[in-house]
Amino acid sequence: MPMFARGRAASEIRTGVFIRDYLEEHGEACIIEVHRALKAAWAEINLKRRKEDRYKPPIYESFAKYFRHFITLGLVEFTKEVEMEFPPEGGLLSIRDGRIVTSKRRFYRVSPKGHADAESWLDPIKALSSIYRP
Repeated sequence: MPMFARGRAASEIRTGVFIRDYLEEHGEACIIEVHRALKAAWAEINLKRRKEDRYKPPIYESFAKYFRHFITLGLVEFTKEVEMEFPPEGGLLSIRDGRIVTSKRRFYRVSPKGHADAESWLDPIKALSSIYRP
């Protein structure tokens, strides 16, 4: 069955494939780490484009939602949770009720199902629709 890219899916970086490749290369990673790497990859590509032709990578919230599709499909699996003492790059800590609340980073890796299922990485929305509408 031939797979045809539609719309932005035909761009140089396919987000799902980028996530899979990044996790395979690094073993495991947290969502924000993969998102930063995707933004950096797009920044490098955009350097070669005219300003009006530059692609805007997804914001973190959209990316995290997209990543959750792969969790739901079982293509990635949770490996560990790490509590951060201090945020990286001098970011802000959350203060609630007068106390500092640190964030926790959840790490994921490609699951055995993720290694076997190449098509769902290309179009997770289509794969999810088959789960919810058999």
